Amino acid sequence: MHKDLYRISCAQRSDEHSWIVELPGGWRRRLKGLIGRPQLASMTGIWLLPCNGIHTFGMRASIDVVVLDREYKVLRVIPALCPNRIVWPLRSGHSTLELAPGSFEAIAIMAGDILEVEGAHDV
Repeated sequence: MHKDLYRISCAQRSDEHSWIVELPGGWRRRLKGLIGRPQLASMTGIWLLPCNGIHTFGMRASIDVVVLDREYKVLRVIPALCPNRIVWPLRSGHSTLELAPGSFEAIAIMAGDILEVEGAHDV
C-alpha cells in the first residue's frame, strides 16, 4: 500500500524536530483517520486535508491535534485529546494534524505559528 508521507516542522523553531505524517488518500480513508489503529509512534501522525474538525470516537489512545489554515498557520493546538471527544470545525480551518501524544513536548508550537511542509520525496 502506497502512503504519501510529509515532513512537517515549525518555521519559527530553529531546532531539528519535525513530524512525519501520512496523508490518507480519498474521503473514506480521511473519514476513518486513526479509528481502530494502534497508538502512533513518537513524532508521527496523519494529515487530514481538507478537514477543519475531528472526532476521536473509536480511537484507542489520546492524540495531539493541530488545526491549520490554507497557509499552514496554526489556528488551534489541542494536546492530549482523549478518545470519544469532538473538536468542532473552525471556519478558517483547512486541514488537521492528528499526532502522537506528547508531540508538543518536542516542538512547542502555538496558535499563530507557521508550519513548513516538505513533500514525500524529501522525507
